[in-house]
Amino acid sequence: MKKRILKLLTVTGLYLVTLFSAAGLAAVAAPAELEISAEPDIPAEPDALSMLAVGAVPAAKPNDHSARRWTEWLSDEFAVKPSGTPAKTPLTELAKQLSAPAHIYTEQEKAYIARVVYAEARGEPFEGKVAVAAVVLNRFESGRFGRTVKKVVFARNQFAVSRRYNAECMAAVNAAIDQRDAFPDDMYYFQVSKSKRWRNFKYYTRIGHHSFYCA
Repeated sequence: MKKRILKLLTVTGLYLVTLFSAAGLAAVAAPAELEISAEPDIPAEPDALSMLAVGAVPAAKPNDHSARRWTEWLSDEFAVKPSGTPAKTPLTELAKQLSAPAHIYTEQEKAYIARVVYAEARGEPFEGKVAVAAVVLNRFESGRFGRTVKKVVFARNQFAVSRRYNAECMAAVNAAIDQRDAFPDDMYYFQVSKSKRWRNFKYYTRIGHHSFYCA
């Protein structure tokens, strides 16, 4: 009887030792599994089908209207043009505007200016007549003295205006129009004087009896 009890205790002890040993191994192995699971996931490389699916999705369009207009403007301004056609740029457009005539003068407008030339400079040399006509042209084209040639000519206390003119005065007007670079654009004033000082204007030149000034 004692032998059987001893044998039973021995077998039970071995079973318990085996059970606790297995539990200990599981407890020791558990942290390793946690450490592995704690590592950041490394995404797998996408397969060919996934890449095709992503490529098929259209790119999102910008929601900002101003940004879209700015992009369209840049595309239009700096797009590659066909051979022989210059790209459209603000500088080329500005050059076209500068090279274009500022105003196509009618015969009636020329007559108004010729009447001023006749009244103010009919006894002056031809160059002096052209300079007087240039003053009227500069005033009109500046937009500061009137919106029409007629308003510039008949502005109060500005020019003497005759009821008539001759062929030389009309020729001086045409010469002033054709030779717009002959005088400064801001040459707005003249007077019968030899003085180089008049108010706060800048003296430019003297032709005949007239001295001419710039703003």
